[in-house]
Amino acid sequence: MQFPSPNAISGFGCAASLASAIIAFQPAPAAAQDLSPRYDRLGTLDGKLEGDTLTLMALYDKKYDRSGLSVMSIAGQPSFAIIARNIDDAGEVTRPTLSLSIGPVEPGKPDYEITEARLMDDQGRRKPLRATADEGTATLEQLVIGPDGKVSFALTLELKRHERVSGKFIAVNGAKSVTLTGQFEGEVRAKDRGQLE
Repeated sequence: MQFPSPNAISGFGCAASLASAIIAFQPAPAAAQDLSPRYDRLGTLDGKLEGDTLTLMALYDKKYDRSGLSVMSIAGQPSFAIIARNIDDAGEVTRPTLSLSIGPVEPGKPDYEITEARLMDDQGRRKPLRATADEGTATLEQLVIGPDGKVSFALTLELKRHERVSGKFIAVNGAKSVTLTGQFEGEVRAKDRGQLE
């Protein structure tokens, strides 16, 4: 089934130097067959960060039984938690890492949104680049959830540096935003597809 997207809202400016630093931090992505045996690929985000190519993968970690494409049912509707990682030349995960929380705008309504997005680079989890639906900086489009567990969507994120202070994320003063656009395609593991119904 396909859900209409919420209205897009304009973001902020861009910071090419920051985007270049993140891209430089990302080695060339490994092919699926180059993944460490520890991981299975569940999905891929092919994107552009300020015009530069960025490829991240959602993975199943067999060692710790952790899925990078999780689904849960809330009030009878599926919500998703996606963690997309960079893969280095050795087939291991490394930064940058993108986390996405996707769910209904309102319970029982067909519109979905990216509740929160965080891009973790070399500054780590406490100082991520962040965008949210509430701030109008995260836009979800063309969300398709198939009965076979396949999930796809397009996104636009106006990411701005935040810092975690006393359990809350606060925008860093003077921080400029960078634009990430992309298309995600993935498949929920068979054992979790009951949450899609």
